[in-house]
Amino acid sequence: MKRSTSWHSDAPHGRRPRLRSLGAGTILALALLAVSGAATGYAGTSAAAPPQNVRAPVIHGPAREGQLLRADVGRWRADTVKRAVYTFQWQRCNAAGAACTDIAQATDAVYAVRHGDIGGTLVAVVTATTSDGGTTPAASAATAVVEPAKAGAPAVTVRPTIVGTPAVGKVLTAQTGTWAGTEPVRLRVRWRRCPANGGACRDLTRVAETYVVRRRDVGQTLRVLVTAKNAVSTGSALSDPTTAVTLPGVVPPTSTGEPVIGGTAQVGSVLQATRGDWRGTQPLRFAYQWRRCQGAGAPDASDCRVIGGATSATYVAHRADLGARLRVRVTATNAAGSATATSNPTAAVVAAPAQPEPPRAAGAPTLRGTARMGQVLTATSGSWSGTAPIAFAYRWLRCGASGGSPDGSGCTAIPGATGAAYRLTRADVGTRLRVRVTASNRAGTAAAVSAPTATTQAQAAPAAPRNVREPLLTGTPTEGQTLTTSLGDWAGAQPITYAYQWVRCGADGGRADGSNCAVIPGATTLKYVLAAGDVGKRIRSRIIARNAGGQQTAASNATAQVAPLASGPPRDTREPAIAGSTVQGQTLTATSGAWVGATPITFSYQWVRCGADGGRPDGSNCAAIPGATKTRYALVAADVGRRLRVRVTGRNAKGVRTVASNATVRIAGGEPALPAGAVKLPNGRYSIPVTSVSLPVRLVINGVSFRPNPVRTRRTTLELRVHVVDTRGFVVRDAMIFARSTPLLTSPAGEQRTAMNGWAVLRMVPKASFPLRTGYNVQFFLRARKPGGNLLAGVSTRRLVQVRTAG
Repeated sequence: MKRSTSWHSDAPHGRRPRLRSLGAGTILALALLAVSGAATGYAGTSAAAPPQNVRAPVIHGPAREGQLLRADVGRWRADTVKRAVYTFQWQRCNAAGAACTDIAQATDAVYAVRHGDIGGTLVAVVTATTSDGGTTPAASAATAVVEPAKAGAPAVTVRPTIVGTPAVGKVLTAQTGTWAGTEPVRLRVRWRRCPANGGACRDLTRVAETYVVRRRDVGQTLRVLVTAKNAVSTGSALSDPTTAVTLPGVVPPTSTGEPVIGGTAQVGSVLQATRGDWRGTQPLRFAYQWRRCQGAGAPDASDCRVIGGATSATYVAHRADLGARLRVRVTATNAAGSATATSNPTAAVVAAPAQPEPPRAAGAPTLRGTARMGQVLTATSGSWSGTAPIAFAYRWLRCGASGGSPDGSGCTAIPGATGAAYRLTRADVGTRLRVRVTASNRAGTAAAVSAPTATTQAQAAPAAPRNVREPLLTGTPTEGQTLTTSLGDWAGAQPITYAYQWVRCGADGGRADGSNCAVIPGATTLKYVLAAGDVGKRIRSRIIARNAGGQQTAASNATAQVAPLASGPPRDTREPAIAGSTVQGQTLTATSGAWVGATPITFSYQWVRCGADGGRPDGSNCAAIPGATKTRYALVAADVGRRLRVRVTGRNAKGVRTVASNATVRIAGGEPALPAGAVKLPNGRYSIPVTSVSLPVRLVINGVSFRPNPVRTRRTTLELRVHVVDTRGFVVRDAMIFARSTPLLTSPAGEQRTAMNGWAVLRMVPKASFPLRTGYNVQFFLRARKPGGNLLAGVSTRRLVQVRTAG
């Protein structure tokens, strides 16, 4: 009989196996051959398709107790397994090759047949895995039924073990196990280095019962193959693998905070992954792998599809991700090993927004103003469709007496006339003007031309300056910030010269023209830097226009109250307040007031019980009420006859400040003593007539709403709803409510009475001068009074509010 020998190697791809002289009687057990140009354990870039097996793995060796079996990987289609990783799992089956179950720790390319395998068959399952997540298992044919060892042949009764700590520099000792069989039985020990995640092991040159762990073993496991030989036959047994080898003094990576994915889960959007938080000896190296999940996936995303080539911290969502949720797995590696952490899934990936539409004119631009030398013409942009935002550019055209062509092609562009407003000059007399509006968005541009004006007339007698659009302030009303004023728009004989004057107004904003506000010395340019003396005040700019016909002064709207610097310790600009009925059993509610300073500012509360005099203004001589540290406090019997305050403490990184509210009136006992005419409302509150409100009780405007807000057109009716209570918390009916925009930009609403529920509704129509500019606010002065009472004193109250506008 001719006998042939086939050697198999688990050496890395491209490296020839090396055989060493092991001495007579040594059995060689070389693992896994390289197939289809991809070596076991080599991982690389993603394959184009899942691995495809074209020949099942084959088991080599006799199916007999104590014998060593070897499995090859079979044959795979080469273009599907480039740089693939192969892992092994041996299974124990019944005599028919069915009902197979995995054998624990049997994840090597070689397997020593055990006593428990007798009477059954064995199968090797080889799984090929590519870097894009494609996996395909392939099972060998079952062996013959496993036979017992020959009588007297070496047979292991206790499998080999390894004693010692698997760390670099440590000595491991192989316990060869217990063997039966005809004596003498000679034993040989072969050490093997194995991947920690399973797969083909590599024979080491060490043939001895001890082994000094090396640095190259870090992250791997070790096991021993013991070969026994006597006069009858040979036998083999494998130990279980050690744990992964570590490097002494080096702490392996451990995740302490999972990775996080930032960005929008939308096709075409860039997602950014953080690596999370890690512990472990430096340096740590990080690798990323993005995965596509149906649903949230397993906690470690092991059941999610690996996205080929997606191995950086950023990832651009693709159409293939639609409906899926994305996760990223981060692997940290150092000299002691590696560990992985997986992010939470994103939301389901959605499609990119629809493509933008270019501008398209739906209505031509229009011109307003008188066609006379020295007058100002104002252009509207017209009506447009297309994807917002749309930007508009203006070009004024001078045409002949006929008005030129409808598209403006027969007209001449006026140099420098590129704003929405244009002042007619001597050169325009006898001509007609148009404006060309060019609309642009991210999808393109389009143009539309207005109808022509009437023929421009010569200038009449010099007209004094006349403000047609008030100056506009820009900037933040905070100490240290810079405000900038525009001139506004003016009509009148040219030339017109302008002078600036900044004024400091009270909390009501002063008169519309700023004439009762204090002039700020030296503030005579178009810019003004807010100073400490401006804090709490409202600022206006006043423009003085002069020409040959005279002069006029126009003021801007007042700013909000100037706030102090917001970078220091907490500082209150409005004290805390207490609202609610001051009767035993009722609940009082505290507000923190208004504060400035470095953010964030946190607040804590302490209710205090004061004497009949209300205690000191800061509440420092009042008794703290135990447990009363919330914004709400229910009055108890101990409070009756006393006055309460709430002390609010603001804290930030710069410091701490405590302030107190005003004291309440004395707390009454039992049921409230209701004012005359009190009516209980469905919500449990009481409505009282305004005639039951007398000093020291005052009216309070505690609710305001506009509809619409923002205002987008002057063709709508502006509805203002105002709610009134008194300082005791009662809803007030029949109070007189007055509202006026400052400056006057709407029709008058007249005074309106509050209804039973305390609400009054005022309706006004915006005038042509009502500004429609995005980011601009129109202010309103509100007053609530008692009929016949003092307009600005007594129980009356005032409040400034504002409504947003949009162009």
